[in-house]
Amino acid sequence: MALAVGSVLLSTLLALGIGQGARLNVLYVPPSQPPSPTDVPPSPCVVDVQFLDAESNQVASQEFDLQPGQSGTMTLSRSALAAASHNLFYAQGDVQNTCDPTDTNCDPTQCSIEASVEVVDLLTGVTTVLVSSPVRAVVAPALPQ
Repeated sequence: MALAVGSVLLSTLLALGIGQGARLNVLYVPPSQPPSPTDVPPSPCVVDVQFLDAESNQVASQEFDLQPGQSGTMTLSRSALAAASHNLFYAQGDVQNTCDPTDTNCDPTQCSIEASVEVVDLLTGVTTVLVSSPVRAVVAPALPQ
């Protein structure tokens, strides 16, 4: 699933069994063509990712500063959900607008971030569920005030 500037839900509600964890992967996909001089992504693209329990309480978060071709991974163990009354979670991601307001050539919508969520066996590393979608999720940036 591609992330755009703003907040995007990365997975449906998922559950973790004993010995399982969740892995959230983000990748800054390099552009197929060099950006035009008037349409440049920020450097780096900053992505905040979170795991939330079924009641929308944040249980883990991490920020990634990604250059084209770089990736990041965050892992959530079932024990991190211990405070919740269940083992359900979902993932969310945010691409931040880190452009300098005076730089009219910087375009945060050019950060092409792909994301996936896996449920993995923490002992063997085997993935049992993979949530990834070719659908491009577009969230309009906030309008200037």
